[in-house]
Amino acid sequence: IRVFPLSVKKIGNVYVPNVTSFYHSDSRTWLRDSNEYPVIEEIGTITCGENPNFNYMFNRCSKLKKISDIIFDGFVTGLTGAFEYCELIESIPNFDVSDITSLYKTFNGCKNLKRLPDNWDLSNVSNVYYAFTNCYSLENLGDFELGTINATSLNCTFEDARSMINHPKMDCSEVTSATRVFLESMALKEIKDLHFNSLTSLSLFCGNTYSLQKVTNVSFNKLTKPSYN
Repeated sequence: IRVFPLSVKKIGNVYVPNVTSFYHSDSRTWLRDSNEYPVIEEIGTITCGENPNFNYMFNRCSKLKKISDIIFDGFVTGLTGAFEYCELIESIPNFDVSDITSLYKTFNGCKNLKRLPDNWDLSNVSNVYYAFTNCYSLENLGDFELGTINATSLNCTFEDARSMINHPKMDCSEVTSATRVFLESMALKEIKDLHFNSLTSLSLFCGNTYSLQKVTNVSFNKLTKPSYN
């Protein structure tokens, strides 16, 4: 299914107006086959079909620094693992994510990503498992609001997000597991407005958050088994 040779470093504009999906599975996409790491550094403007699915689209493109733009009609229907291990990319093109419910591993390992598009609507997102793990440079997450987080999908969400000062707003009332959520989020200054109505155990919730100054309006109504945090 891979379209380009692995040796390609720069791809110009891509015009595929009838294509709405760029992957076969989490290990085979238009840019790589199983266990391959492309060396692509730059991609021009991608024009694709209506309401596309971007699951695993740029997954493991560890050398990718820039995507000029992505153009399509409608909204994105999938972002699972889309930019995982894009270690050098600093920004993401702006597109409609208002229908997205899962950010599972979407930005995991994006070490140089500095910002998400300011006008992204993430209010329907309920799965954030590993969403921003190892996003060393991402700062502006406090500007966003997530939806009602699924039972176990908060684990490791912001682990090692070293530059994040404020976390997004989110409804945690249904969360049953919150392991390593803010672990190593070393710039985080405040944890606030989180209400865990279903959580019974807590592990490494905010360990090594050296800049943390305040915990405001946070409740654990059913917590019976806390551990080192």
